Amino acid sequence: MLYSHFTVNTMTHFGKLLLLGLVTTSLTSAGQNIAATYVVEKTIDLGKSIATLSITAHYYKKGNKYIYWEEPLYLSKYPKGEIEIAEGNNMTIFPLDTDNVQALVYYDYDSLITRQGLFNQYQHFLTEYPFEEKRTEPWIFETETKVINGMKCQLATDRHEWRVWFCPNITVKTSLVGLQGLPGMVIEAYCLPTNEHFTLSTYEMPATIDDKIFMPEIFKQPMVKGELLKSIKASSPKTKLEKQQDLINQNN
Repeated sequence: MLYSHFTVNTMTHFGKLLLLGLVTTSLTSAGQNIAATYVVEKTIDLGKSIATLSITAHYYKKGNKYIYWEEPLYLSKYPKGEIEIAEGNNMTIFPLDTDNVQALVYYDYDSLITRQGLFNQYQHFLTEYPFEEKRTEPWIFETETKVINGMKCQLATDRHEWRVWFCPNITVKTSLVGLQGLPGMVIEAYCLPTNEHFTLSTYEMPATIDDKIFMPEIFKQPMVKGELLKSIKASSPKTKLEKQQDLINQNN
């Protein structure tokens, strides 16, 4: 189910003005419902070549409940669920995740539980964790800012994994793939270990969202119980050399 008034990447001038109006009036967005989609591009190393996998991510916020999941678009390009690379007389096969729902993350800040599942060759079950109410990843808030489709965003990093541009005027408690502790909704992000690039594609705020969105069929299956998720202390700020290396990694 998709709720959207406009597409961010192809906005008309009127659409940009509308978006600016939404951002300007979103100082009370903590109480507003949000429905959004992201374009996700994942680059995988195939040895002598690379491939880019296209994914659509769905994100919903209603009250204190959040849910996020990914839908693979790349299966239309690779219907067998694998990439075949011919090298002379040899054929190398790279298996792909063929599940229709991937990277599912659910957060309920009233009951302080999260349900998470990767649904790939490593994990095919849901795990339910209790979490600390003010849990956060080890974010370092940089001084860099930029405007993305009319929204002023600030950069946050966690040294080893994420570079995210968030909009502090759109208040949320968790953002895409369950990132906690950011004082605003993620508009663009890079996950360095997995070579994934996330870009906000559409969003509506306030949105009309059916409660069934937060009760997918997969929640009816047995769940593994995990331990309490605690906050992670932030590391010291990156050095200039580390920042330069991050940029090199992004361009490779």
